[in-house]
Amino acid sequence: MAKKPRVKLDNKLIEAFVNATDTFVNAIFSFLFGEVLFTLLPLGITLFIRKLLGASLETLLNTPEWAFTTVVLFGLLITRTIQLKARIQKDTSFRLDVLTRTFAILLIASVICMSLIVMSDQGIEIDSKILMIVQFVLFGLAILFLFTVHLAKESRTYKRDRLNSPISRTRYYKYLVEALEETDRTMTYVVYALRSSHSITAPTADEFRTSNERRISKEKDIQNLLAKVCESAAVAQKGFAHLVDKTAVTEEGAT
Repeated sequence: MAKKPRVKLDNKLIEAFVNATDTFVNAIFSFLFGEVLFTLLPLGITLFIRKLLGASLETLLNTPEWAFTTVVLFGLLITRTIQLKARIQKDTSFRLDVLTRTFAILLIASVICMSLIVMSDQGIEIDSKILMIVQFVLFGLAILFLFTVHLAKESRTYKRDRLNSPISRTRYYKYLVEALEETDRTMTYVVYALRSSHSITAPTADEFRTSNERRISKEKDIQNLLAKVCESAAVAQKGFAHLVDKTAVTEEGAT
């Protein structure tokens, strides 16, 4: 009987799968134990107290706290989407703008749903089953979209620590440009702060005696960090020059 040939997996594909898995797992833990936990905690406590007081399942499902929590989640979602746009796409794309406007519409729908549920509790005749379905759909969408945006943010942070493999040249250059732009903004502030050193107030005699050693230590830290930045910049320039030469040789060979 002939043996089946073994399928050899590419190491790059395995590495990419492991990186994606790590990113997803880290995103789940940071999502569950972050702001979402503290957002859902009041809802859980309220439902638990209502259950102890003898509330039925239908009453728990129709409580306006679900819609209120959904409003909070959509508000948090809009904030996170704006932060994601500011970090990644700046003002050059409309895709996250469309998402932000969509989340704003869903936020308004959640507020309307919450208002109708409160009115229903006050005795106004409204179909409670329809409201229950609508509020749970909105609640589920809020959780789903919030995790999606959070995953995109975590993936972005993760890519700054590791470089996915394989990667296209376009995306590779994009990551380099974004990292260098962020570094340029940081160094611009450092230069501004050093030029504004005249704004430092003179310490009193007591402050000078107590903080002199700390000041010397901080000055040494700043000096060492500046040296590391200069060293990293020199290494980066050499690496980029090597990349340009390698690209030129590859293109010449292709032609």
